[in-house]
Amino acid sequence: MMPFVIKAKMNQYIIMSVITNNLKDMKNLNDQLFTITSENGSVVLTRCNDKSVVNVTVPDGVEEIVYPGFKSCTDLKSVTLPQGLKRLGREAFFRCYSLESVTLPESVEELELNSFAGCRSLKSFCIPMNVNYIEGGFVNANLDELKVDAANTVYDSRNGCNAIIETATNTLVQACKSTVIPDDIKAIGNDAFAFWPKNEAVVIPDGVESIGDEAFCYSEMSSITIPDSVKSIGIMAFFDCHNLESIRLPKDLKVVQSNTFRSCHNLTVVELPTGIEIEDFAFPDDTALRYY
Repeated sequence: MMPFVIKAKMNQYIIMSVITNNLKDMKNLNDQLFTITSENGSVVLTRCNDKSVVNVTVPDGVEEIVYPGFKSCTDLKSVTLPQGLKRLGREAFFRCYSLESVTLPESVEELELNSFAGCRSLKSFCIPMNVNYIEGGFVNANLDELKVDAANTVYDSRNGCNAIIETATNTLVQACKSTVIPDDIKAIGNDAFAFWPKNEAVVIPDGVESIGDEAFCYSEMSSITIPDSVKSIGIMAFFDCHNLESIRLPKDLKVVQSNTFRSCHNLTVVELPTGIEIEDFAFPDDTALRYY
């Protein structure tokens, strides 16, 4: 690996530290490889311009990686992040299909939407102790293991549930394919089970009161049981869950919002509570739905 070369251009810094698939091309890498800027007093990595990178070490001093960051670096297999990194912004490692290994330093505080989504080769992920903000859907639900450092005071993965729970609100904010929903959960957060890959039945425990926007969208689940404790279901919560054939909605649900079950092409039986409002496009329009 080449040593770091940092070249200053006014308030912009170019970092050279990378292995590519073809080492003979290394001589052709110019000082536009990475772009690091200073924004609001923070050192921010904004872009990787070489999509063929395989192994990357982000240098000390970088505090944020923001959009587009390493988005669609499809050959990237491993990344080493520095102590002092605080924030991973939207889509920072989105669609890094080959990424197998990443360890977040204890300094990380924020994980934004889709920061690791689409990283289908990533099998385990641990949330460090100082993370205090997670935007649901930050990582692929294809993970085998998802846990939170026991010292974290904002989030937990209680009872080995393989999920991230916001402790104060008992909201499940991120699931993986091995998640077991704890019985004391009160809410399923936005995007929590999006793209869930298992063709299995899902049972939401009694006591859950809300299901967030896009919570189960594009999931492969074969069926879902929603308890009567649920009072609200978000927009696109079950969008394109194409294996669903029937659904019973809870008795105190007041409205089925737009696109909630849109594109569920195999959905044919829906059991509705009395007096419920159904917004436009709530259900698929290309199936012979029967309502009860």
